[in-house]
Amino acid sequence: MSEIEEAINRMKKVSLIITGPDGTVARSNIDNKSDVNKYIYNVGDLVDKARSIIRDVDPSNDMTLLRFTLRKHDIIIAPGKNFRIIIVQETNKDATTEEKT
Repeated sequence: MSEIEEAINRMKKVSLIITGPDGTVARSNIDNKSDVNKYIYNVGDLVDKARSIIRDVDPSNDMTLLRFTLRKHDIIIAPGKNFRIIIVQETNKDATTEEKT
């Protein structure tokens, strides 16, 4: 498979949520509204706490991107003044292989 085809296949596995400043959904490609609401609610708390920690360490700094990797997903959050972008993508890791090692 070519690199381009691999990149396209990875993009098919990406879930995207864009919210307004008040947390309302502006755009999403996730069909399950319950999942969307869970991400919005939990990500909001996480971003607020992470921003607070960063400002405690360096008051002149601010968070522009937060990324963390789980067994099955990578979650990337880009908080802005007027929006918040949440990207959830499947990892390429095989969980069964990791558990054996």
